[in-house]
This record gives sequence, structure tokens and C-alpha cells, in this order.
Amino acid sequence: MARLVPYFGDTEDDAPCGQCDGCRPQECAGRRFRPATAAELDLANKTLEALAGAKPSSNAEPLRIKGIGPKLAEKRGAELLGIVRG
Repeated sequence: MARLVPYFGDTEDDAPCGQCDGCRPQECAGRRFRPATAAELDLANKTLEALAGAKPSSNAEPLRIKGIGPKLAEKRGAELLGIVRG
């Protein structure tokens, strides 16, 4: 999961590492939002499992997975493919 932090973590603040809020959790921007609901977590987990199981080889293939739309595929498709490929 640590490999996903640069893609889904909070990178917009001035944390020393620039990748997550592990260094300054009390000032974490993510703490300003409500926790994800059980349904949201379930959908996120199912999406990631489907992505890993599908082993997509092109930027278009993740669009077939429920939970990955055109915006996410365009913005993060190449990065997600890199993670899935290992």
C-alpha cells in the first residue's frame, strides 16, 4: 500500500517528505474530511482488486473496471498501470 501513497495520498501540503502526512499527522489535510463510509471503502477495495486482477496492458483497459472513469484513467492511468505491473 505504501506504493499507492504518491497517487492517492495528500501531497498538496508542506510535509517534509512531500508524499504523505506521516511526518505531521496533526496538520494532515485528510483529517479535515469525513472518514470514508463502509460502502466507499468497499468500492475502493473492489476497484483496486479488480485492477490488480485484470492486469491491464493499455491505458484504455482500466476503463472497463467499475470505479475507474475517464478522468481517473486519463490523469493516473499510466501510473496505476506501473503499480499493477510491479
